[in-house]
Amino acid sequence: MKKLLKFVGQRVYIMKRNGFKFMVPLLIILLLSPLFAQDEASRTEMEQILGRFSNYRFGNISLYRLKNIVDIRRAIRMRQERAAGVQISEDILKSIPQDVLSIIEDGVKADESLREITIAIENRGLTPPEAALLEQAYQYFRAKYTGAAEQRIENAYLVTPRSKAGEVPNFIIALIITYSQSQELEESLRKIDPNDIYTYDEMKNFRLDTTFSADNLYDLMMTALIQRNVENKTIEAQGIGNPQWFARKVFGITTSPFANEADLTSFDVQKILRVSEGEPFNFGLKTNELLVSPDWILWRQFPKPGYYDDAGNYVIDSTGSSNSDLPNFGLELKYGIDAINYHSFFSERLTFSALWQNVKLGLILPTDGWASMGKNLFDVDRKLTYAGFGLAGSFDFPIKVIPKSGVFHFDFGYVVGDAKESKYKSRNLDSLTYNPAEAIAKSDFDYLVRGNAQAYYTFGVQIDDNYLFRFGLGATFYQVEKWFYDLDTSNFRRKLTFKKYDEVSVGDVSIRIDFMSTNIATPFGVNLQYFNSGIGGGIWLQVPIIRNTLAMRIDGRGYFVPFKDKQEDWENKGYFVPMVRFIVNF
Repeated sequence: MKKLLKFVGQRVYIMKRNGFKFMVPLLIILLLSPLFAQDEASRTEMEQILGRFSNYRFGNISLYRLKNIVDIRRAIRMRQERAAGVQISEDILKSIPQDVLSIIEDGVKADESLREITIAIENRGLTPPEAALLEQAYQYFRAKYTGAAEQRIENAYLVTPRSKAGEVPNFIIALIITYSQSQELEESLRKIDPNDIYTYDEMKNFRLDTTFSADNLYDLMMTALIQRNVENKTIEAQGIGNPQWFARKVFGITTSPFANEADLTSFDVQKILRVSEGEPFNFGLKTNELLVSPDWILWRQFPKPGYYDDAGNYVIDSTGSSNSDLPNFGLELKYGIDAINYHSFFSERLTFSALWQNVKLGLILPTDGWASMGKNLFDVDRKLTYAGFGLAGSFDFPIKVIPKSGVFHFDFGYVVGDAKESKYKSRNLDSLTYNPAEAIAKSDFDYLVRGNAQAYYTFGVQIDDNYLFRFGLGATFYQVEKWFYDLDTSNFRRKLTFKKYDEVSVGDVSIRIDFMSTNIATPFGVNLQYFNSGIGGGIWLQVPIIRNTLAMRIDGRGYFVPFKDKQEDWENKGYFVPMVRFIVNF
């Protein structure tokens, strides 16, 4: 609509007359025809105004640069591919008058835009073909003479009515795309091709397929504004003011990390899982991740980023990242019962798991493996033991029947069979002198975590796009068995038998907070969980060695009991296990 032009503001001519300056408004088109649809003339006039960077200086507008333009690149590329892919038969070419066809061909050779070619046809007193046919002919000659060389969109800008600090504009005047790699705003926007300016009507009519989170380009751009996927460039565009007095930068803008809270996708689940797992870097087109450390070995394979075109073919998106989606599958060998704060070697539990999408399901192995490293290297007192095989798993999923459900997390583990004696205690018992009552009095038990379960409701927030949090509220339960050596005196023999003495069940409300920083040279993160008057968790720092190929992660995990006078018999008052992990992407 022509009323869009009022939002562009007023371009002002400063003229000196008799020693005075007069400011003459250029744009008052709204007052002339507010009720008419946006026709070709008004759209052309708007594009001429927006196409000159000097007009931004006095406009009553705000200018935003999009931080993530993957969707824009993909949408425009798909549209260009559809247009360029149309096979124009000779009958269709013959339907266009030869003199008009010559103007189109000459315009393409001169690198003119489609709009300029249309004007050239009209200036010669001819009638342009209908829009679809004209674009097909334009793309046909463009492919013929330029080889359809694809330009890469480097920046995208949104022009909106002037907004206050922290306020989300409720209307978009235009979208501008540029192919200049320069980060200087004036250089990027100095002269813009009209074809690279999408007005309100053009964005609304730019239909998107179901692989996008919106039905049209306008709604997609509004989502970007709402999610703060933009940088305010108004001051830089207008060349006046400073951050102290013109438009103080707003820090700490908190938004949801989800594209659509009402309909979470696998991308949303993966984004919040990356916070918990501490995965700050994008992998690009590399699809494999291998993490190696003494207490954790992990391999995962992610899908190549891309989309399906109209023909159903999967097109690789070179600007995307494989780990923005959930992994296809993976394998993991890991120590720990993290759900109850028993991390790393202290847990005496070694699990071999298979991963796919948002599911991890594994086999608890009937061994303590190399858990002695916890004591030998980190002086962590061992208290627990192991039993036979078991089953463990975890799931992260939204419940879509519940609006804005967040992501639910469920974790469990259970082992079968008798507990094994803790060899590290080196009891060397003699059946002739052994007294079970004395052992019980001294609490000389081996402790086995028989089973555990945890359920969480979690949600995420992000602050300034660089700091992400995942909060969880739920309940955790586990059962510990006490095993000891009893004395079997039947058949007139004194025989030592290892048997269960008692079991203890522990359940409590649990709270979890995961934090991860991104977009910095050495990202860091923290995981904290409160359960049963204890706090467990870890802290990590990831150092990139070779970008998107090799990184070193330094982390430490531990547990301490600050809120009760005495820890459980099978716990330590506190422990901390530092670790170095290497991450390879290929």
